[in-house]
Amino acid sequence: MKYIAKPLSKEIADISRGHFSWSDILKGTASAIAVLALLYLLAFGTAHLVAIAIPDSVEKNWLSKPYNYIFENDIIVAEDKQLARSQEIFNTLLANNNDLRELNYRLYLIEAPQMNAFAIPGGGIGITRELLNKVITDAGLAFVLAHELEHHNKRHTLKSFWWAIFWNMAQTLAGVSSADAQEILIFTNSNYSRAFEQEADLYAAQQVYALYGNQKENATELFTVMLAENDSMIDSSLFAWISTHPSTSERIQYIHEEFQRLHEGQ
Repeated sequence: MKYIAKPLSKEIADISRGHFSWSDILKGTASAIAVLALLYLLAFGTAHLVAIAIPDSVEKNWLSKPYNYIFENDIIVAEDKQLARSQEIFNTLLANNNDLRELNYRLYLIEAPQMNAFAIPGGGIGITRELLNKVITDAGLAFVLAHELEHHNKRHTLKSFWWAIFWNMAQTLAGVSSADAQEILIFTNSNYSRAFEQEADLYAAQQVYALYGNQKENATELFTVMLAENDSMIDSSLFAWISTHPSTSERIQYIHEEFQRLHEGQ
């Protein structure tokens, strides 16, 4: 007898697709968001507590060692007039800030074609030659250096370092893929870092005002150069939303507003 296959009913034929339910999707999405939010808060809180608990002596004598080894040949020397000027401004900032943490503050020159400055655990501040070439006013350079000093003073560098570690650990334990973890890290870290940048910017504005007066245009010299050299897309609202730094134009605006506030307060 010849077998003749019967056509499947629509219900049976589509069984592999499963039942599409918006409520199930929304519940799953909400659960995932809730888990990530909890992990974020745990990582944030743990990083903050660890960064605060580390004594200055430990950061100064131990956490700084790998970086001192990396940058030991980049330390600024007095024979370079451009760098000697940087050191003089840096020393003035240190002398006028008695409330700084007890770290081993020093400048390092980084021979790089990009304009950049960054805080190094233990009290170090790296600054590129290109930045020194472009920021030519004393007030502009003082702003950059004071900004990095505030990152040290408020433990921003340590908090960001430990937050990245704990956040990645939390996502690994939760089974989030490395690619997804990296994307989530970029988006969740953006607001966290932007708050640090704005806090450091306002502190730097106050230091420049105290040393040089109402030189708001010179204080934002670096950002003016950045706006002139960068593509307009870099300063767009979309890029600023995912960036770890506020947009350049936004920074200029609130720094100038801070100078105005300080001037009117006299």
